[in-house]
This record gives sequence, C-alpha cells and structure tokens, in this order.
Amino acid sequence: MLLLPVMTACNSFNNRGLIDNPQVVGRSSDNSIEVEMVEVTDTATVLHIKAYYYPNQWIKIASSSFLRDNHGNMYAIVAGDGIELNEEFWMPESGEAAFNLIFQPIPSDVTSIDFSEGDEVEGAFKVWGIQLTGKPVTVELPKEYKQPVADPAAPLPAVTVKAGTAHLNGQILNYVPDMGKEIELYIYYPFTTASVTVAIDKEGKFATDVEAFSPHPVTVHSFAGSIQCFIAPDETTTVLINPTEIARQKSHLHKDDPARGKAVYFGGFLAALNQEMEDNHTDIQRIIGQSYNTRQEYYDFLRSFTDKSLIQVREMMLKQHADRDAAIDATTYSTACKELLHITNDLNFSEELGNARSYVTYAYALKHNLMDDRDAMNNYSRSVTYPPGYFDVLRQFKYINSPERCYSNVGLRDVNAKEYLGTDKGYYFDVIAAALAYAQITKFQPLDSAQLAAVPEAYRAYMQKESDKVVATIEANKAKGGYEVKEISPDVDGKDVLPQIIAQYLGKPIMIDIWATWCGPCLTANKALAPVKEELKDRGIVYVFITGETSPKETWNAMIPDLHGVHYYLTDKQWNGILSTYQSNGVPTYFYVDKTGKIVDKQVGYGGVGSMKNRLLEISK
Repeated sequence: MLLLPVMTACNSFNNRGLIDNPQVVGRSSDNSIEVEMVEVTDTATVLHIKAYYYPNQWIKIASSSFLRDNHGNMYAIVAGDGIELNEEFWMPESGEAAFNLIFQPIPSDVTSIDFSEGDEVEGAFKVWGIQLTGKPVTVELPKEYKQPVADPAAPLPAVTVKAGTAHLNGQILNYVPDMGKEIELYIYYPFTTASVTVAIDKEGKFATDVEAFSPHPVTVHSFAGSIQCFIAPDETTTVLINPTEIARQKSHLHKDDPARGKAVYFGGFLAALNQEMEDNHTDIQRIIGQSYNTRQEYYDFLRSFTDKSLIQVREMMLKQHADRDAAIDATTYSTACKELLHITNDLNFSEELGNARSYVTYAYALKHNLMDDRDAMNNYSRSVTYPPGYFDVLRQFKYINSPERCYSNVGLRDVNAKEYLGTDKGYYFDVIAAALAYAQITKFQPLDSAQLAAVPEAYRAYMQKESDKVVATIEANKAKGGYEVKEISPDVDGKDVLPQIIAQYLGKPIMIDIWATWCGPCLTANKALAPVKEELKDRGIVYVFITGETSPKETWNAMIPDLHGVHYYLTDKQWNGILSTYQSNGVPTYFYVDKTGKIVDKQVGYGGVGSMKNRLLEISK
C-alpha cells in the first residue's frame, strides 16, 4: 500500500512528459544556448533549445553531442529539428532563435542529465545537471566555511613590500568532473602578470602556493568565467565558486528566479572586501569603468576627442576623474572599498592621459575617413606633440608613486616618470627597476651580478630564480632537434619571400605561420597545434615559421627549439611586405599551400585548432 503511490508518481514523471524551464547546475562560459524544455518519451529525449547570439552570426551544434545521465550513462544525439548538425546556423536580426536536439531515450530512473558537444569541439557548449524532477538545485557550502565579518570603517591594510608565499584555495560547488580538471590563476605582480595552472580534485577543490611581494590582485579563471580577489604574502585566500548561481544570473530564462546563493563566496585575506567588490561588480564598473560593447560605441568614444587640443583633452580627463571621485565618495561602500576605487581612478587617469595623443589621432582619422590609411595616421600623430610639463599634473595624485598602487592591476605607464613626477625615488621607481630586469629576462637574456644588484631587495630572489631558468633553458635548447633555421637574403623583396620559400618544397603540403614572439594568440595556437602535428606526422606537411625584427633575436632563438619546423627571421621590411602583399592586418597569419605550390587558404588570427586541422587535412590529401 505504501509502495503504490511512490511507483505511480515515478511512472507519472517518466511516462514521460515535459519538463518546462528546468534548472541547471551550471553551464560552460558560452551562454549562447539554454534548455527551455526537456521532452521525455519512450522513443527519444528532446531538448528544446533557445539560442541567444549576435544577429547575422552563426552557431553550430556538433554531431558528437551527447547526454550523460546521473548514473554516468551516455546517449548519442540522433538529429536536429530546425538545425542541421555540423552546419552553420545563422542567427536572425533579433539575436534569438529556437530549435530542438533529439537524443536516444533515457531510462525511467534518470533524474538529471548533462548536455555536451564533447571535449574535442573547440569552445563546446555544455550544460550540466539539467533537472528532470522539477525541483530546484540546492547549493551547500562547506561546513568549515565562515561568512566574513566586515568592518565598514576599516581602511585597506597598510602595504609592506616583502618576498613571501601566498596561499589560495577554493572549491567549485556542485562540481561535475566534466566542468574541467584545472583552473587558471592570473597574478598581477607590479612588474608582470604571471599565470599558474591549478589542478581540481574529484570533489572540485583546488589549492596552490604562489610567490607574493605585497597584496596583489588575482583573477581565478574557470569554465564559469573570471573572478577577482586579492592575495598577499603569508596570507590565505579562499574562493568558493557557485556555478549554479552564475548560470542563473547569466540566463535569459531564469534571471528572475530566486537567487541560488551568491555567485562566489570568499574567505581569508580581505574576504569582506573581495565579497563587496564581487557583489557590487556591475555598479562599480559603471562608476569607474569605461567599456564598449560594440565597435560603434568605441568609435563614439573616440569622436569625443575630435578637434580637441591635448590641453583640452587633459582638462576633459581631469573633470572625468573628479566626477568619478565624487561618485565613489557618494556610495555606501566600505572605507576600504572606496579607497581601492580611488586608487584605481588615479591610475586609470594616468593611463588615459598617456593615451591622449592616440585618441586625438584616431578622432582625426575617423573625421577624415583615414582609419585604413596607416601612413596618414602616423604622419598626423607625429604632428601632435605633448606640451612641456603636460604630465606634471600627475604629481597631485598620491597613489601614482605609493605602495598602495599594488592593489590595482593597472600597469606601469612610463619608465621615464622622473621628469613629470619630479623624483626618482619611491615605490613606483622600485617597480620600474624590477620591470626592466624582468623584461630583460623575458627576452632570454640572463641578468649579470650588477643588473641583479640593481633590483630592489624584495624582488631580487625572484629575479635570480627566473634568470637561472633562462640559463637552464638556453643550455637545454642546445640539445634539442626537430627544427631548422634557414635564411632569406635581406635583398629579397617582401612580396617575393613566400614564392621563394614555397619553391623549395614543391610536392609537399606547407603551412606557413607568420608569427611573433610577443604575440599571445600565436603562442596559444602553436601549443594547441602540437598534438595535431604529431597526429599528422606521416602526411609530409612542412611547417614554416616566419617572423621579423619586432621579435627580439635572443627571444626568438630561445623559443624556436620548441616549434618544430623551418624558421626564417626576416627584416621588418620583408615581414611587413608579406602582410601587405597578402592583405593581412596582423599576426598570427597562416597560409595553407597545396602540393602544387598554390596558396589555397589564408587565415588571419587563431580560430581554434579544429579549423586548422581541417585545413591541414585538406592540403595533405
């Protein structure tokens, strides 16, 4: 008698019906698709999808897509209804669309499912914990977590510059292993930004120790997006990420649902400030930030500088700075939060003032339709000169040369600051000394004893360690193979460089990579392509790497042993000649050449390893 109602309820749910607007545990950072309804029958499981994306742009659903139930069983996609699998689906002017995805049927005891395009798909859509019971998702905090107690009158902690170790730990709540095996931690040191990869264990927990020299802003980046907080020497920072609430906040279908807790919970060092900044992120950005969602918005910003002198621009920026300071003071934020925002406002002003000539130049180019005429823009820019004493105004901003600037991730503006700050002493100049030493190290030039002695003591051991790494890398590279350096005469015109190189490899497919040592997307692409090159090693593809003089020779020599292929170091005139001849506006630029020596495809920018692999397969048939 007691079992019958339970069995009836289960059969009623699974026989099978519709689940409208199901809640989810989390979504991948691409929020372009949402599950509006799940239709469960004895013959199929259908996800009714609402898509939200830029008008007249496309999305795609891979045929490798599948469902995984709460028991770990997988169900393949059968077809699309209103969308062709693996085909570009173009969004209408509204930026909204609907279609269905049809999968194999799921058993009657399944209570939740995950949707995934699979790990092999670049930027795959993933939705975890799609609830089939109609019940809300629960979010539980670890028992040891304690809500930070804030003192709204407490100032930012005084800054002590010293070398030490900061500890960061955290957890992804309601963790599903498919959410990823690691997070990326970006640490904003005053002289560089460092990245650290941190493993996530099976419970969603992560922890790492990193070097620190003062309080530093950090970004914790995961599938759920980016989270800001602070670390400091000999301090512990805790970050609890709640993908369920993050998904709700970003959802079109569930944004008005009750909150599932906070998006992020903080503990440890500056926990209350971290929480306050996170909880008020949108409002804070409105007060101190300047963002542009479209190119048109950015162009409108640039047009505000039309026909203005640099003195007029400075006065306009000073007024904006004062208005932001007043807006900060008018908030009800804590004393520490207000101080942090004032620091950021001062440093943003310094950054923007240094961009004044560039803004005036772009405004001129927009007015006279010269945005595509780089020579005309450069000529005009040279005619715009800063008046004497233009930057002396920075002397009135107390955070420019104070240790408190370490709380901001705004970088160094000018290593020649002595002239307009009227001194060469203070925190800012210590950081400049460290930055110059670190810049030399990144060019694969080790520091000698005199250069090391010039580094402020707090940063010296770190620079010694990084310099020693360079020495070890240089020695290790001497034993590496798999790469070859060839030369092109500097007398060869840039337009003739590629034909001369291609002629050497007739009968073989070629991928030509125009890259630079300082180009982040270039390095990302080369790292991602390494396993593909190994997979396709029997196809006889020749990989040619070309760079120019903007890449320091020492840095280039140190990096190419890890880029298997043929390397050319050209003059800037030759390198720019290639980009001009083949109408490319930057790096990376890839040329795909078939066995006859014909360039069959050109790709500007890194668009994902999947598209590159397809091109390599095509030219190596």
